[in-house]
Amino acid sequence: MTDQFSSIQEQARKQRARYKFFFLLTRVLLLAGLVLLRFLQMQASLKPTSLNSILVFVVYF
Repeated sequence: MTDQFSSIQEQARKQRARYKFFFLLTRVLLLAGLVLLRFLQMQASLKPTSLNSILVFVVYF
């Protein structure tokens, strides 16, 4: 019975690590996208108000 319990714990640990990895990957990709948008804003003179809403969304989540 303890072998089954430790196996379940190990599976849960692996799943948490996988979720944490994907969460961090999502954060990094959102940050990279934000940096790219800021760069494009400087190059193309986009309206800053449209990018500010994206910034608020990224910071909030």
